[in-house]
Amino acid sequence: PLLTFAGHAAAVTEVAFAPDGALVSTGADGVARVWDLLDERPRASLEGGPSGVATIAAIASGAALVALVAPDGAARVWPLE
Repeated sequence: PLLTFAGHAAAVTEVAFAPDGALVSTGADGVARVWDLLDERPRASLEGGPSGVATIAAIASGAALVALVAPDGAARVWPLE
């Protein structure tokens, strides 16, 4: 592999590239992680809430944002700074 990222406590379920070039991954552990592609380390861990994370989206709207959507229908938006 070109790069390897390890840190989720359970299977990775989805990945997306953020507008700033970071990699965002979600896992069955209910956590989204933002990875720095240059040093392969997590930049941030984002809690998806009590029901976990169903899907993610990276958004460019003047500022880099990531949206986490939980199975219960709640959506949480976080800045990527």
